[in-house]
Amino acid sequence: MKLRWMPNTVGGWPDFKRGRLYRKGSEVAETKKRQPSVRLGQVALAHFRRWKAIDDRAREEFAKRTNETVTSFLCVVHWGGEPIRDIGKSFATALDYAGLPLRYTPHILRHTRVTWWVEAGLSLEEVADAAGMTTQMVEDVYWHRSPHFQKRAAEA
Repeated sequence: MKLRWMPNTVGGWPDFKRGRLYRKGSEVAETKKRQPSVRLGQVALAHFRRWKAIDDRAREEFAKRTNETVTSFLCVVHWGGEPIRDIGKSFATALDYAGLPLRYTPHILRHTRVTWWVEAGLSLEEVADAAGMTTQMVEDVYWHRSPHFQKRAAEA
C-alpha cells in the first residue's frame, strides 16, 4: 500500500488541514480509475489523527532504541511499521475479524458504500465525485436505489 502520512510522489496521503484524503501520489499519471481526492468526515479525520499519533510515537521509540534514522511507520496501512505489500492476506484477516465471508472483495465494499450514498439521497454528482465514477455509471448501476428515482413520475 502506498498511502503515506505525508505528501509524496508515489501514493496518497491524508491532508489534516484541509480534511481530505489524496488517493494518489503527485507524480502518478491520470488513469481511467481517476482516484480523486475525497473529503474526510469528522469521525474518519479523528481516526486518522489518532493513528498518525500512534505511528509517530512508535517511530520515535524505535529511533531511540536503535539510534538510527527510522523509515518505519510512515505508511498509513502497515504491519509492524513496514508497508503491506499484498492486501490479499490482510483483507482476508480483516474479513475474518469482522465476521464477513471470505468471498467479499474490496469491490463489493465499494459497491455497498456507493449504494448507501445513493439510498441516503445524495445527488448523482455528489456520489460520482466521492466515488471517482462518472455520473453515467452512478445512474446506470445505482440510481434505481435512490429515493428520488421515478418519484415525480410516480406522483404525476
